Amino acid sequence: MPILVGTSRNNGKPVFLTQEKLTRHMLMTGPGDSGGTQLGALMACQHIANGNGVFMIGYENAEFCYQITEQAIRSGRENDLIIINPQNPNYSKSYNPVLSGDPEDIADKLMMLIPDPHSVSSDFYLARLLQGMTVIIAAMQSIQMPCTPERLLDFISSPDRLLWLKSALEEDDEAPQSVELTNLTIFIDAYREVKNGTSQLHEKYLAETFAPMTARLHPIATGNYGKLTNTENPGLDLMDAMNNEKIILFSIPSNSDGNKFANLVVGDLRNTITERLFNRNKEAEPVFCYFDRLLSYANPCWNRLVEQSRSARCMLAINIDTQNENLSEINENSISNAHIKLDFNSNTSGEPAHKGVAIITIENNYLDTIAIMESTF
Repeated sequence: MPILVGTSRNNGKPVFLTQEKLTRHMLMTGPGDSGGTQLGALMACQHIANGNGVFMIGYENAEFCYQITEQAIRSGRENDLIIINPQNPNYSKSYNPVLSGDPEDIADKLMMLIPDPHSVSSDFYLARLLQGMTVIIAAMQSIQMPCTPERLLDFISSPDRLLWLKSALEEDDEAPQSVELTNLTIFIDAYREVKNGTSQLHEKYLAETFAPMTARLHPIATGNYGKLTNTENPGLDLMDAMNNEKIILFSIPSNSDGNKFANLVVGDLRNTITERLFNRNKEAEPVFCYFDRLLSYANPCWNRLVEQSRSARCMLAINIDTQNENLSEINENSISNAHIKLDFNSNTSGEPAHKGVAIITIENNYLDTIAIMESTF
């Protein structure tokens, strides 16, 4: 079913885009309050009304959340609505992005918390950090200890807790000959030193290895974020929710901790899209995925996510705030993969923000100049 994006400024007629065009992705650029967020809400509301799946990452915006919630209720889909809001954990579903998956995938996801890995360490120390995170997660899974940010932070912050994990593996009936125990032992032994005739862990070197992760994982494992993430039975399983066409809204605080959390969400989405790619249903309706102010939390996995999403039946709508974000920072592949581009002006026309004006092009060919409409269906 075609999706309404606005009204033509040339002839006053509604402008629609087909699902086929939308699966080629959309890039919206313009200063804040010029209409990009409203267009995201407008498109999301139509997908909700059509019974399709929706995934959204947006910074805290009461009006945006209200529009999505109202549309879900109006469409009889309030039970499909899943809101993740770290600022109000008592009114949010729980969500643990490190609970499920292979140890390598979870560790890769966590490494996305480091926006520019080479700015904090050499390749050698990054490799050691990745190795450490992987063997710890594998050991936890081996003794059937559910992985949570809090437990991970505990293990990478305390040599004693790391040695406890090794002991727990050794005591497990199936562990004495396990690969997990061997790998954890090799990692730990690399940090051993002999002091006063006793072998012990070199705490300083171990702390230096994990320092980049400890600093970035701590906000996710504690406080309001910890109330959401430190769960063994989360209210949101991203893969299950997307396969069952749920309405998923991440309402993220506009600060550095919010950006870290959004980084993990993008990493989780990347893994979900990869899994959908290999288990895709070609007849399934596409999932509409909207990203507000993407450059605040885009991470190194973003390029692969863009490449795989179309085949995985996910359409991406990316909104860039050119007033506060540098468009040159977005990967060229993200731009070239965006079949549809909307350039919002600075609203000099006097239109209110909810009726922002944009020039729309398809494959770099001018289509129309449109005014964005209210998101009521």
